[in-house]
Amino acid sequence: MNQHLHIADARRKNIRWRILAVCDSSRDIRLSEQIVLQVLSEPDLNVSPAELRKEASFLAKKGLIQIDTDKGEQLFSITAYGVEYVEYDVADIKSIGRPPKYF
Repeated sequence: MNQHLHIADARRKNIRWRILAVCDSSRDIRLSEQIVLQVLSEPDLNVSPAELRKEASFLAKKGLIQIDTDKGEQLFSITAYGVEYVEYDVADIKSIGRPPKYF
């Protein structure tokens, strides 16, 4: 695998993990895609709206988050399985950049 593909893969995994972490931080509140985009708008990441929707859709298909739509805007919330994943209570999913457990 060339370096460009490796960097793109690592970036995609990082975005997925960060979406989960943001959703976990709000647990009982659905987050609008605009709020999630603001959190992921760090200069080193610079996630586009299309990219956010693509990666959030992936997480929803894995059962980690739920996506609802209200007036054309997506709202994200973490599922019980997503919480277990963030809290390291279930096995790692290789396509998500969950950091190694430190405790």
